[in-house]
Amino acid sequence: MSAELELSKLMVDAYTYQKNGELSLAIQAWNALLNHQAADKDLKANAYLSLGNLHQLQGNDELAIESMSSAIKANPNSAEAYFC
Repeated sequence: MSAELELSKLMVDAYTYQKNGELSLAIQAWNALLNHQAADKDLKANAYLSLGNLHQLQGNDELAIESMSSAIKANPNSAEAYFC
């Protein structure tokens, strides 16, 4: 499987888990995407933002803030990262 397909599958899995309320599995999928060597800065920023939202939903405010800060570091040009 190509790197692009692997990344797409991880994103679909993460969103599907999140939609179905399986937050721990969604977090695992986003972390797998972050650890993928082919993930670019935009994908990483998106993954960190999603992780931040998931951590907030779980009541883990410190992890949520850490994830949102990581989104800004991953892509400082992402306006979305500054306003989430």
